[in-house]
Amino acid sequence: KMMYIIPSYHNPTGLSMSVEERKKLASFAIKNGVLLVCDEVYHLLDFERGNSSSSRPAGMVRFNTHAQTIDGEEIDSNLGCCISVSSFTKIFAPGVRLGWVEAPPFIIQRMSNHGYIDSQGGNAPFMGSIMTNAIESGLLDSYLDKLRMEYKGRYELVCGILQQEPRLSILSIDEPRAGGYFIWVKFPPTVNADDFLSFSIDNFGVRFMAGPKTNPFPDDDDGIGIAIKSCARLCFADLSREDLREGTEKFVEAFQSYIASIE
Repeated sequence: KMMYIIPSYHNPTGLSMSVEERKKLASFAIKNGVLLVCDEVYHLLDFERGNSSSSRPAGMVRFNTHAQTIDGEEIDSNLGCCISVSSFTKIFAPGVRLGWVEAPPFIIQRMSNHGYIDSQGGNAPFMGSIMTNAIESGLLDSYLDKLRMEYKGRYELVCGILQQEPRLSILSIDEPRAGGYFIWVKFPPTVNADDFLSFSIDNFGVRFMAGPKTNPFPDDDDGIGIAIKSCARLCFADLSREDLREGTEKFVEAFQSYIASIE
């Protein structure tokens, strides 16, 4: 049994799990024999919102220890269930197709014995050497600091423009920390995101990810499926601040025009 999650700055919603939620999920997984694979490529791309003060929660692999002693019950450390998977692609350069895995020792041992990892000097030895140098020299840390600062500026720019339209709701706006690449916007229930996307492209030249496109079960007409029909995912990581300002302003203008057309 395996569960896949994005605990930090989820794609597409931008939400993160709290420390308490991480503890509960890790405990549930270890008690029920579930392998918890945690996609944490956005975990280090975080920043405090505005002037708030908060701390980054630990990666999910750190909650193996908590899960092993939950409710005072000692559990064999070999039963650790949380695996953190991360990537340099998001925090250094898109062309660096290299990442790392943090997991209980018995899982790391099995992976390191795999032929794909063990043969020919390891996986991507040339790029691995480049990243080793970037880490040891401090280049990665300094670049990551600059990246967080830049993404914070872009995030707050987009949110500031969106908040000028009271009928648009940002899902993660009340969180003390933000991060990742995405902002999840909720429209009024009368707005069909697919229809609005077509209207926005045809009349304003603005594209975005309509909520239904992010639904892994599009044929299930459940509560979640219905709700995300009136949502959109916006990416603030790809464009310059100038383009983000222009695009977000046009997005709001397109929304206002679309609302007027269906009322």
